[in-house]
Amino acid sequence: MNHFIPQKMWNQNKQEVYTTCPNWNTINADIARYRMKAEKLRIAADEEDELISVYEFEQIFRSGAKNIKDIFSFIEDDIRQFGNTYAPDTIKMYESQARKLKRFCNTLPFNEINPFFWKRYDSYMISLENNPNTRWKAFRFLKTFINKANQIGLMKSDPLKYIKVRKPEGQRMVLTIEELKSLETLYAGSLPRNLKAVLQYFLFACFTGLRYRDLKDLKHSNLFLDTEKPYAIFSQHKTKDSQNIPLNKKALKYLPLKGMPHEPVFKVYCIQYTDRLLKTIMALAQVNKSISFHCSRHTCSSILHELSRDFYTTSKLLGHRKLASTQTYTSVSESTKRIVIEMMDVF
Repeated sequence: MNHFIPQKMWNQNKQEVYTTCPNWNTINADIARYRMKAEKLRIAADEEDELISVYEFEQIFRSGAKNIKDIFSFIEDDIRQFGNTYAPDTIKMYESQARKLKRFCNTLPFNEINPFFWKRYDSYMISLENNPNTRWKAFRFLKTFINKANQIGLMKSDPLKYIKVRKPEGQRMVLTIEELKSLETLYAGSLPRNLKAVLQYFLFACFTGLRYRDLKDLKHSNLFLDTEKPYAIFSQHKTKDSQNIPLNKKALKYLPLKGMPHEPVFKVYCIQYTDRLLKTIMALAQVNKSISFHCSRHTCSSILHELSRDFYTTSKLLGHRKLASTQTYTSVSESTKRIVIEMMDVF
C-alpha cells in the first residue's frame, strides 16, 4: 500500500509517523511490517554468508522472488524495465535467444555459468547443426547479460572472461552483373504472380541497396519522381538516420504504378516466404547460389564498388556510419581480379 506522508508528520528518531497524522496507526503498522520483512532478508543473507546488492534486495522485497540469480528472470526484468529504450529487433533477439537457452536448461542460476557450461551449450548447438555465426550470437547474448549483471552487482566477475569465441568471417553471397542480368531477363518473361512480385522488389533492392525492413516500410510519400533526378527519402529502420537515395533508370523500371502517399510502394511478403521464393527464382534463372533477400544489399554494394572504385560514396549510398561496414559487404569479382593482376604484365 502506498502512503503520502507530509514531512512535518514524520518522526525521524522513531522512524514512524506522529499520531497526529491521518491513518497513523495503519501507516505505522505497514512500516513495521516492511521493516520486519527487510530484517528477515538480511538475516537470511547473513546465514548464507552472502552479500545482496540493492538490485537483488529490491527484487526480493517487491516481488518475493526466490531465485534472484536466475538469468531468465533477470532477462525478463531487464526487458520489462528498459524495453522502451531498445529497438524492437533487439527485444525480439533477446527473447529468441532466451527461449533457445531455456530449451537447453530450464533454469540457469548465475553461479552455474562457467566455461564448462558454455562448452556444453556450444556442443548442444552443434548437435542442432547451428552454424558458427549462430553460436557466436548466442555467446554474445550471454556476455551481454553477464555484463549487465556485473554492472548492478548481481555477479562479481565474468565467468566467461577467458573464453574467446570469434565472429566467423563467413561468405557474403553476392550476385554478379551477369547473374543480375539473368534475373532481369526472367522478370521480363512470364512468371507466377507471387514470384513476379518478389523478384520485382528484390531487383529494386539490388539497384538501391535498401534493407528488407526499409523496403517494406517504403511509402509513395517517400518517393520524389516528378523531378529531373528522381530520389527517395526515408528514415532507416536500423540506424534511424535519414537517407537520401538517388533512383537510377534500373530502379525506376521496377517501381509499381504510383499510389496514395500513405500506401506502401511494394506488397512485401514476410522475410521467410520471400527467401523461400527467392530460391525458386534463382533456380529458374539458373543461378546456382543460395540467396537470401539481404544478398540484394551485398550485390548493390559490390557492383557499385566494382563500377566506381569509390568506397566512400558507396558507404554513403548504403547509409553506413562506418566505412568498415561497407568493406565487409564489398567483394571483388574474378574478372576484376584478373584485370588487376594482369596489370603486372607490363613489367
